Amino acid sequence: MKHSLLIISLLFILSCTEDMIFQPREPVPDSPILYEIRNKDLKEELLLFSKTEAPYFFSADSIIIVSIKRQPPFTYYRIFYEENADVVMMNKNVFFAKIDNTVIAIQYENSMNALCIQEKYAWGIYKQIFPEQYATYIEGYENIPNMYRDRPVWLLTFKDGICIKKKKYFTE
Repeated sequence: MKHSLLIISLLFILSCTEDMIFQPREPVPDSPILYEIRNKDLKEELLLFSKTEAPYFFSADSIIIVSIKRQPPFTYYRIFYEENADVVMMNKNVFFAKIDNTVIAIQYENSMNALCIQEKYAWGIYKQIFPEQYATYIEGYENIPNMYRDRPVWLLTFKDGICIKKKKYFTE
C-alpha cells in the first residue's frame, strides 16, 4: 500500500511537470535596442562581413555576433553569425546594437559584470530575427534544434579604435 501511494504520487508529479513544460507562453512584446555602433572602422568591417559572408548563412534567420575581448592596448573582435536563438541566449553576457537597420548581438568575453538579459527581453528582439524559432518558443517547446555547419569567423585586432589586423578562418 505504501509503495502504491508513492508510485501514484510520483506519476501525478510527472504528469504535472510534463504539462508545465509544453504549455504555450504569452506573446512577448518588442524590446528596444538601445545601442548603435559608432566606431567607423568596426562599423565598416561589420557591414562588409554581412555582405561578403552572407552566402555561408544557412538561413535568413541569423544574427551577427561580435565577441569582444580587451587586452590593453588591444581590443579583439571576433565576428561570426548564429542561426539559433538558444545558442545566443546561453551566453547571458549579451546585449544588442544596431548598424544602420541591422541588429547584432554583442558579447564580452572577459567581462566580470554579466549583463544578464532576461529571456523575455531577448525574445522581444529574437522574434524579429528568428520568427520560426519564436513560434516554437511561444508553443512552449524548450530546445530548438541547432543548424550547425562550418562558419566564417573574422578576428579583428584594434588599437586606438583603428583596425590594424584582420584574419579569417572557419569554425570546425
